[in-house]
Amino acid sequence: MSVCRERPGCSVRLRLFLPAAVLALAAAACGGGAGEEPSNGELPAPPAAAAEPAPASSAPAGGAEEEPTTVTQAAVRLGWGEVAVIDGEPVAFDDVAALTPDSGDVVDPQTFAQSLLAVITNRVLAAAAEEDFGLVVTDAAVEAKREELIAFTGLSEEEVLEEYGLTAVSLRLISAGEAVRESVQSVLAARAPAPSEEELRVRYEAGMPAAALVCSAHILLESREEAEAALGRAQAGEDFAALARELSTGPSGPNGGDLGCGPPSQYVEEFAAGALDAEVGVPYGPVETQFGWHVILVSDRTIPSFEEMRSALAAEMQDESAGQSWEDWALGALAAADVQVEPEYGEWTTDPIPNVTPPSL
Repeated sequence: MSVCRERPGCSVRLRLFLPAAVLALAAAACGGGAGEEPSNGELPAPPAAAAEPAPASSAPAGGAEEEPTTVTQAAVRLGWGEVAVIDGEPVAFDDVAALTPDSGDVVDPQTFAQSLLAVITNRVLAAAAEEDFGLVVTDAAVEAKREELIAFTGLSEEEVLEEYGLTAVSLRLISAGEAVRESVQSVLAARAPAPSEEELRVRYEAGMPAAALVCSAHILLESREEAEAALGRAQAGEDFAALARELSTGPSGPNGGDLGCGPPSQYVEEFAAGALDAEVGVPYGPVETQFGWHVILVSDRTIPSFEEMRSALAAEMQDESAGQSWEDWALGALAAADVQVEPEYGEWTTDPIPNVTPPSL
């Protein structure tokens, strides 16, 4: 039903361990996420909470052998060499440090822990995808995904690295992780059962506020009694626009209560339901919302039929099912992996979600 919806797999649980830049770049693919504010200014739907971007921080680029990098909060020396072992395979300090821009000879432990988490996540899921599904993501696929992510932003590669606090290495790691996710999810989508007729119809009804197009006007009043009186006058044949100019307390009143045309989902839930229930051309109400009491007049309404939406609804529901399956699979693979993190760099945990907790200082 929606043109731009959250990518399957980026649920609340997975948000907590996927690199923040994955979510930021995915949002850029949908034009920034937030939609245009309704022009009427009176009945906006309650806004969805936006995820705050993670603050940019720094870690060492690595490579200097004379002096080990230190932690910013305390003069704790971080050793070189292995920082973790994943299923018997070592993770080198430089593999993690290369993920964040170089800022000298210091590293923030939280930043390093999150970078280590990204490396662990990427390696574990890539290995599990090959073992469970025979999927091997090629360098060409990773490069294609990298170019796609850059194109989503509308920025140059250099601008992307600066805007999102990335390095070329971390951008490639993100691209590889997204390529793995898409490959696994495509397999899971093919295996997902087709939704039933009943499930499709439930989704159709639930999505109607976003799929319909309604042209409407309203009269906004402070009490039910005032709204009922205005409704009676409108039903008796008085001109609706003239009544709105006379009675409405909303900013659209001087314009005859006109709210223009758009999907009912741009309004608060009660008004949206009224805009869908009202008979076209017949005054309707009163409808109570957080703004007051409304008398509604729908002048035109277009609703796509169930048959017109069937294929899109089925594809959307199968995508969502695959997204949930991907999440369960990814979390299971990470929980099953044998991950050992050197204590001076943090602690690997999988309950309630996979995470690297930085050392206490």
